Amino acid sequence: LGDKNEFDFGTGNFAVTMWVSGGGASSGGLFTKDDWAGTGSGIFVYFSAPNYAYYNGVGVTSICVSKASWQHISAVKQGTGTGDVKLYCNGVQTDTTTETRTLSNTRSAIIGNANDINNAFSGSIDEIAVFNRSLNASEVLNIYKRGAYRLNASYRVCDDSACAGETYIQILNSTTNNSKQALNKSIGRYFQYNITYSNESAY
Repeated sequence: LGDKNEFDFGTGNFAVTMWVSGGGASSGGLFTKDDWAGTGSGIFVYFSAPNYAYYNGVGVTSICVSKASWQHISAVKQGTGTGDVKLYCNGVQTDTTTETRTLSNTRSAIIGNANDINNAFSGSIDEIAVFNRSLNASEVLNIYKRGAYRLNASYRVCDDSACAGETYIQILNSTTNNSKQALNKSIGRYFQYNITYSNESAY
């Protein structure tokens, strides 16, 4: 992403959110603006096997343990002082840490690695978002829900208003099948549909 001033937060508030999965046995950068040593006063969200974590220039704080399934992680700085960085996994706060550095340097902001390009993340990253302000707990939870919950629809066509003896037919809903689908059912007088939400997170 290059050396962008937008990612030099100084002592101000910020938030970084993303979906991540896997990671393997080797550590790697998730969203960083620093070398792997972390000495350049840049933001450092990374995979410290087996945890997704935040580095504040002094120590590492785990956000949550990695899994093969998708998880949503967030690091949110709000105000100053002890515990000013809140860490969330799947919309739930898991820990806090303190950021005393002035986050500003001339390094590049990088997704999936660090500036020395020797610590690539071997898992998957999706829907990363960076804010130059804080997010409250409700906002973090809502971002998670928008990605975690899936709308499921099913239908049935019936010859009586009670739809006695008729079963619902699931309308396919997956990330690999987003095209229009024909409702393959004989013509009837009555049509009913059922809408539910499902949460695919394994957290």
